[in-house]
Amino acid sequence: MRLNTFRRSIAVIALISIGLCTSALAKENESLEGKTKITKAQAEKTIHKIWREGKIKSAELEAENGKLVWTFDIATPGTKDIIEAHVDAKTGKVISVDIETAADEEKEAKAEAKNAKSNKEIKKSKKSKKEGKEKKEKK
Repeated sequence: MRLNTFRRSIAVIALISIGLCTSALAKENESLEGKTKITKAQAEKTIHKIWREGKIKSAELEAENGKLVWTFDIATPGTKDIIEAHVDAKTGKVISVDIETAADEEKEAKAEAKNAKSNKEIKKSKKSKKEGKEKKEKK
């Protein structure tokens, strides 16, 4: 009984973490989209020209190595592997296409969750320091 409750708690925590990451990424994407020349739809067309098989599972705008890129995760038929494709958001050129296994995807998800947790802790720490300074100033 306790084990099932523990498992449910872990599942809920994982879902909340994913939700927080998704929300933060959506806000970041909105601010980055104003800096692009290539829209998400244009980048998708480019990807479909070179990779006709599969279905796009996710797409996001990211800053990688000093460049804005559209990143697409494409599910490949008949396998659990994911094709990760990057399109330069300013030129529309395909930068890279990589195959990620299910294990690679799991590692990436764990790293993103850990990074989100660290970022949340940093923000909390900064907020505490700011509040401490404000209290001192009031005295």
